[in-house]
Amino acid sequence: MRVVRHGMDVAIALDDGPPVNFCKPAVDPLFTSAIDVWQGGVLAVVLTAWARTACAAARRSSPLAAA
Repeated sequence: MRVVRHGMDVAIALDDGPPVNFCKPAVDPLFTSAIDVWQGGVLAVVLTAWARTACAAARRSSPLAAA
């Protein structure tokens, strides 16, 4: 899943890309594409039992991410 911009509109696009960090689907493409679309003005809140994986993805996406 990725965030994409079409003119002034923003949408979610599904893709069938390869696994990221051995996960498919992975949150990394969603975070990185959101940062690209909104030029870094993104707040991500992840509720998951996979906390270690989600926190690592958030840290890679933003230097301001909390653990």
